[in-house]
Amino acid sequence: MKVVLPVTMSGCPALAAPAGFSDSGLPIGSQIVAPNHAELGCLKLAHAYDQASNWVTKRPPKTA
Repeated sequence: MKVVLPVTMSGCPALAAPAGFSDSGLPIGSQIVAPNHAELGCLKLAHAYDQASNWVTKRPPKTA
């Protein structure tokens, strides 16, 4: 959480996006950050990423 605190305090629009799974199957995310007052650009990038990655169909790897 220490990594996202400066973005939160800056007032810039930001959102979390899925980025994969760890070897143990835990979700990993990335943060998309836009300049101040660029909420629409942040949402458009997130939407494009969602369309390209199709994360809604992804499942964690099976662990032994």
